[in-house]
Amino acid sequence: MQTCKDVVTPNVDTVYSSAWLDLSQNPVVLIVSDSNDRYYVAQIMDAYSNTFSSIGRRTTGTKAGKFAIVGPDWKGVLPSGLKEVKSPTNTAWLIIRVLSKGKDDEDEALKILNQFKLTSLDEKSSPHIIKPANELLLKNKVEDLNAMDFFKTMTDLMILNPTTDYESFEKQFEQIGIDRTYGFDASKLDPDTIAGLNRAVKDAFEIISSSLEELNPRISNGWMTITGIGAYGDQYQKY
Repeated sequence: MQTCKDVVTPNVDTVYSSAWLDLSQNPVVLIVSDSNDRYYVAQIMDAYSNTFSSIGRRTTGTKAGKFAIVGPDWKGVLPSGLKEVKSPTNTAWLIIRVLSKGKDDEDEALKILNQFKLTSLDEKSSPHIIKPANELLLKNKVEDLNAMDFFKTMTDLMILNPTTDYESFEKQFEQIGIDRTYGFDASKLDPDTIAGLNRAVKDAFEIISSSLEELNPRISNGWMTITGIGAYGDQYQKY
């Protein structure tokens, strides 16, 4: 158990496992072990961090099971015994949490966690991808990317993970070189547009860092509570 800044982790009584799934070609099968009624949850988020499925004691029970996580365009037939979990995007983020009742119980919780498995549809090969999807993001924080790398990376990910409401932004995006068909090409932009994009990246992180009040947090007995977390839809900040 450790402090994690990649995603909100307010609890210190669980052990974690995390994986990014590429569903653009084939489904990925999640095999869960029998946790003997121990609480666990396998949270699955789309590319925009909307939680679209939660597998675990609260929703599916604690018996062993097999779940096929499929991409939005997959049209195949699943083998018998697999339950379909459909992702709205080709990229999915899986986080598994297993309850640990204290330091003395951590090894037992890890033993259960280590029995969970990701495999291919035929369960005979690993779904692991040797080549990272984006080297740039492995070596840099998003906020440290220069503007042109940021918009190129963002456009590539939008092409891989299109949203249903993209059309409402499409014409605006095309004016700054973002095109879902042709990608992002900074060489076609005039100097004024490039200067504007450089300012936009800097301003965006300042706006995000000062936008907590827009989430309408409630303070009670020393705790901050924010509702509506996990399913954001099209609630974009508009400036």
